[in-house]
Amino acid sequence: MKKNTVFIIVLSIIIVILLNYIIFSTALKTSIVEFLKLPVLGSIIVALVSVITVYLTNSFNLKKVKLENSYQLHRTQIEREYQIFLEVNEKLFYLNTHMRLLRPEFERVPQNDEERKIYYEDKYKKVLEMYNEFSVSINKYSPFYDKTIYLELLDIRNLIHDEVTNFEIDI
Repeated sequence: MKKNTVFIIVLSIIIVILLNYIIFSTALKTSIVEFLKLPVLGSIIVALVSVITVYLTNSFNLKKVKLENSYQLHRTQIEREYQIFLEVNEKLFYLNTHMRLLRPEFERVPQNDEERKIYYEDKYKKVLEMYNEFSVSINKYSPFYDKTIYLELLDIRNLIHDEVTNFEIDI
């Protein structure tokens, strides 16, 4: 039987008892104290009050537990998303730093052709390493953030990919 049904039954019994009191007290001209002195009726009323108190307490506690669980779940989820954004942002930051070093405004480049080639290849390898880490983090955590954020990160990755590819061709 559902809790709401039990509650309605208990409430109905209370109403019947109160109606009986009203009928008997007006007919017999007794007070409520005398009415409650009847042993069976007093026991029923105490039992009903106890049942209602237990029902309301359990109902309140159940709602409280559900609310606490929901709060804890949302808090954990938000903390996890925050950690993911920190990690992805850190990888993007380092990638951006190395991307800027690919084509700086001023730089000293070795004069020897072979040394220059090695110099640019080292830059390229470092950017490629950062790019791969960033790419992995985007895909790894894609289920944990909003689709629009994921698409923005993919756009950034594609732009970086184009620039890295152009740099590779120029080497």
